[in-house]
Amino acid sequence: MVRDETEALSGFGYVEADFTDKLGGRIEARYTEEEKTVIDLLSGSPDLNDTWNFVTWRANLDYEVSENSHLYASVATGTKSGAFDTATVDLASAPPQLLVFTVDPEENTTYELGWKSRSDSGRVQTDVAVFYIDWTDIVIPQVFTELNGEPVDLPYSIDVNAGDATVYGIEMALTAKLTEGWTASLNGSWAEAEYDDAVAVTFAEFPSFAPDGDVSGNKVLRQSKWKGAASLGYRAPLNENLEWYMRGDLTHQDKQYADSTNQAIIPAHTYFNARFGFESDRWQVEFWALNLFEDDSPTGAFRDVRFDNSVNTSTLVGSVFPFRYTVIHPRLRQLGMTLRVKF
Repeated sequence: MVRDETEALSGFGYVEADFTDKLGGRIEARYTEEEKTVIDLLSGSPDLNDTWNFVTWRANLDYEVSENSHLYASVATGTKSGAFDTATVDLASAPPQLLVFTVDPEENTTYELGWKSRSDSGRVQTDVAVFYIDWTDIVIPQVFTELNGEPVDLPYSIDVNAGDATVYGIEMALTAKLTEGWTASLNGSWAEAEYDDAVAVTFAEFPSFAPDGDVSGNKVLRQSKWKGAASLGYRAPLNENLEWYMRGDLTHQDKQYADSTNQAIIPAHTYFNARFGFESDRWQVEFWALNLFEDDSPTGAFRDVRFDNSVNTSTLVGSVFPFRYTVIHPRLRQLGMTLRVKF
């Protein structure tokens, strides 16, 4: 049993300037320092401590094409701090021991080019952006069946910096005031997310798939190629003190892979939600329906283990570990009413 402690310190600053009447720019920077400690509550072993510090920054240029539209370009860096991961390992030749592993920071650099515009009447707004992300030192969970060449009684899982990836795509959004009272929105994205260089050590246990555990070229886990959403709403007064409204929202998410091996798929799902209500300055009553058409496709999955429903643990030494997926299911149709009062 361990306890994790984290102390963090950060500072932020920026500089911005107008180079011409139409061209401006901004540079932002953030310094972060995180100190993390792992305390073994059972054995009384010395605490393990490490500190990670890093600088992330963002630079962007903004060009005003016209009074109602502008172009922008940006470059930004991001860092996910390092950490400790722990595992208790049982060896045939030694009592159980707590192992602490250091996980290095993940880093990415994002390049983005976009365009934002608004119609002369202000009724229609359009946003379009393309992006490219260079992602390094990605943490990929690994399961090991030995320690320093010696088999363990039960396989153990730890986080390891084991991959790099490239992500690129396009995002679009459109909002419009169709007529007096009617509004609509439409947005969508397409993205390609692929491991350039990645290893899943556990996968080497399945030689017909990847004898060396190399999963380079696989799709990044939990990344959909297509996403989209659309909405349509109407609002109008009933009298000088009360309005009524209705709104429908449709969202879609393409399939995803549950892990880096790409052997399990989270299927696409589409939800439709609807709302109808009345609102005044003091109160609001709303009737709503979520997942109206009862899409029951799973929304997520993760690998886990249960030792009470697998083979005898003594037979696991040196053999393939029996993986299992836990699947996350959505709530089906929900109907309800919400009342809000301002005091």
